[in-house]
Amino acid sequence: MPRSPRAHLDPLSRWLSLDFSRPERSYYPDLRDFLSELLGYPRDKVVTEDRSGEGYPDLVLLNAQGDPWVVGDFKLEDRHIADPASNAALWREKRKYVTGTTRYVLLVEAFEVLRGFVGEVVHVSLRHRGSKV
Repeated sequence: MPRSPRAHLDPLSRWLSLDFSRPERSYYPDLRDFLSELLGYPRDKVVTEDRSGEGYPDLVLLNAQGDPWVVGDFKLEDRHIADPASNAALWREKRKYVTGTTRYVLLVEAFEVLRGFVGEVVHVSLRHRGSKV
């Protein structure tokens, strides 16, 4: 099997080199690989929601006991994360995935907003290329 032309890149560079022109769900394998490689986390403990429909987080990192300790959502558009009103709405919608074993919520895009456990903004990074916000 031929290697990807991006195979030599580090996980973050490989993730940021994606063009994000396909539907969100088609990037779930890339998301799983990115987080597994970046964090050195076992690939079989990084679960992406591949079924159609709602009611499940896009991303779950399982602890050693199989409990979801990180839940996450992936968005293609910066506005969901960069725009304060859209970000707050996304947080209200996705916090239902937080359980007693959840320690982190991860909202993923090439743009980054880091929130604490109760939803407070801890860090905001620079927008990626093509951002409209």
